Amino acid sequence: MTVADVYDALISRRVYKPDMPHQQAVTIIMQGKGLDIADQFQAIARRFADDPQMMQDKLRRLEAALVEETIVLGS
Repeated sequence: MTVADVYDALISRRVYKPDMPHQQAVTIIMQGKGLDIADQFQAIARRFADDPQMMQDKLRRLEAALVEETIVLGS
């Protein structure tokens, strides 16, 4: 699971939970440092913590780049 997926899951309303405020989601992501979340994703979360739209955009772009790299390396 990527940070973008985690962030989206945290801020989105689900039938089993309400939506979460952006800052609370960022705090949860930041607490994952050194565990399952890559430092690159955390750097983006820190840099764009006050701009949820920019943070989502940057995380999606990084995720897309990593997927593309995986496809190229796997070929």
